[in-house]
Amino acid sequence: MLNFLSKLHIKHKYGIKIYENVLSEEERVELLNLSKEHLEDLGNSYPGLQTSPNFWNQMNPKVLKTFMNVVGYETISKCWVNYTDGEMGYTSWHAHESKNTSVYYLDNPEGRGTIFKVGEKVFQIDSPTNSLMVIPGNMIHSVPENVTQPRYSLVIDTPK
Repeated sequence: MLNFLSKLHIKHKYGIKIYENVLSEEERVELLNLSKEHLEDLGNSYPGLQTSPNFWNQMNPKVLKTFMNVVGYETISKCWVNYTDGEMGYTSWHAHESKNTSVYYLDNPEGRGTIFKVGEKVFQIDSPTNSLMVIPGNMIHSVPENVTQPRYSLVIDTPK
């Protein structure tokens, strides 16, 4: 387990940023309920349940603008919601074909953020509900293996 200073060093070294309390509670719950309506099993290539990658078309424009303003994005290329829980847990190491990737923890009761793999090292950066983590798109990562409760995260990719 990494201590506070180690996590701070890793975040700085790899350009990981976390913004907390991004949405109002009303906006967060509205987005969570909307997400639940659009989640589906997209097949073996898409772990957990997910929405389509153009989920931003269903979102409240004010909420989308909040995300864009927080991280300074002018445009996005993809946006989707991912769901996992103790029964749907998985490790799916991957990177994104984007300059930056943001993960908004829509409902993350255990506070388990994202796990990363750099060379042979694996580390986890925790992030609470209603926080937004920004990482370089080429950073290899996955949902943590130790998620046991329902977890909803919204992902936003920027163009290269």
